[in-house]
Amino acid sequence: MPKSKKIPKIKLPMNLYWNEKPKNKFMTEQQAIKVEMTDYPKGNFRMRCAKASMSTWNYKPIKIKQNKANEIFKEILTYKMLPNTMESLIFSFRFNNLTHIDISHILRHRLFFSITAVCSGDRDLRHDWILIPNSIKNSKFKNRYIKLSEECKQLYSDIVDSKEVSLMDARFILNRNHLYDYNISMNLKDAISFINQRKCTQIQPYTDNLMAKGVYDNIIKIIPELKNIISLKCNSSCHYVRTANTGKATNLYLPDKAHDCFDWNPDNFIYKKRRYELGIPKTIQDE
Repeated sequence: MPKSKKIPKIKLPMNLYWNEKPKNKFMTEQQAIKVEMTDYPKGNFRMRCAKASMSTWNYKPIKIKQNKANEIFKEILTYKMLPNTMESLIFSFRFNNLTHIDISHILRHRLFFSITAVCSGDRDLRHDWILIPNSIKNSKFKNRYIKLSEECKQLYSDIVDSKEVSLMDARFILNRNHLYDYNISMNLKDAISFINQRKCTQIQPYTDNLMAKGVYDNIIKIIPELKNIISLKCNSSCHYVRTANTGKATNLYLPDKAHDCFDWNPDNFIYKKRRYELGIPKTIQDE
């Protein structure tokens, strides 16, 4: 079809910053990562779960008093009854300021059923914020890290401003330390699994620990019973503890206090130090 100036001009949904100098804001992990709950189970979900679980053995839905429903719900949470009804309890979160490394961990979890993201394809990325890990910020490499990050953003901006290369191709020069927001929905059963996996300080990065704590802190506002069921501390059942001496594990750091519950050889670890000795902030696992 022929082009026509008669077609009304539309306003594009993205902002473009032609010839603007990039704005750079560097943030540490705890400054950047925030988990905001945007939706959660409402109404008497304890009763709904209890009735659904108990009705397995009945032709018709049964009647249960509230105190009995609360007891049954705790049994569901502790897997003393089939946990399937937890899948009906949906939570939605906005994960603020994740890098592409962080979201790759989210995607590998595979249990979330809805993920939307701030795009990077046709959006001008020159003013996006940048993560600087605590360990790098407090090291001799800080200035070089900042300089290269800024130079990459400037080259990106120059490429975009030339209008000779697509936005979609210009972004390949950018580092993986830029920060983006994601909307993620999950059911309670999978959220508990996510927390228990990503809370580990020995084989999960500090950013994952912060995400796990963010999900935990939000969910216990709605289901306070979980405070006595889920702990942000690992124990002897942790994957790291069970696999550290097998030669098939991620042996980065010497065990912190929570994980120091097995016999280990320091020569079997990449670093002969505990994680916090490499400039990564301490967590509850170190207490």
